[in-house]
Amino acid sequence: FRPESLVYFERCQNIVVRDVTITNSPSWTLHTFRCDNVVISGVTILNDIAGPNTDGIDPNCSTNVRISDCHIVAGDDCNVVKATEDYPCENVTVTNCTLETTCAALKLGTESHGDIRHCTFSNCTIRNTSAGITLYQKDGGTMEDVLFSNITIETKGDVIYKHREWPIFIDLERRGPDSKVGVIRDVSFSGITITTQGRCVVQGMATQPIERLTMENVTVKVVGF
Repeated sequence: FRPESLVYFERCQNIVVRDVTITNSPSWTLHTFRCDNVVISGVTILNDIAGPNTDGIDPNCSTNVRISDCHIVAGDDCNVVKATEDYPCENVTVTNCTLETTCAALKLGTESHGDIRHCTFSNCTIRNTSAGITLYQKDGGTMEDVLFSNITIETKGDVIYKHREWPIFIDLERRGPDSKVGVIRDVSFSGITITTQGRCVVQGMATQPIERLTMENVTVKVVGF
């Protein structure tokens, strides 16, 4: 009963979306699939905070994507980098955004059939969210060369699980028994300030540990107890 995406670009080049406001999307708001050279700037997205699957911006199997100066309120993930097919999503930059959601503000995955690499997230403010930064590798691709810097995160419990808060959540596992084992490596966090009642979770697999994860100048303030 809902469209898969409100604004959808498929196999396009040289896209510019600038200085527009999009409200009350019934599903993914702004979705690029197998696109190249994408600029999204000055966009405001205001969705129902309780609306399921109302993602903000979804670069999916797309390359050379630049997202900046956006304000997003969503009932699902705000900025989420995906690879729903065995095709890379790479060279993605997200900067100077303000983000609020009941789910994840900055997310890689869960759909990760192709490689997700060379991604930079910086100078963002995240508030009123149950999950700040998340990486979910479930489908056998590789997540690598990912940098998070100068980000402020304030979490709160979501509308269903009041006390579920994950400022940083990194999870490497197989989606199902027949899924391939993926890789997460070369991920860096620096200049991250967190206020939360929750905890940070990082978990790999015995057969495939997470490789070369670094954290520098990360401050966590636990409140509410």
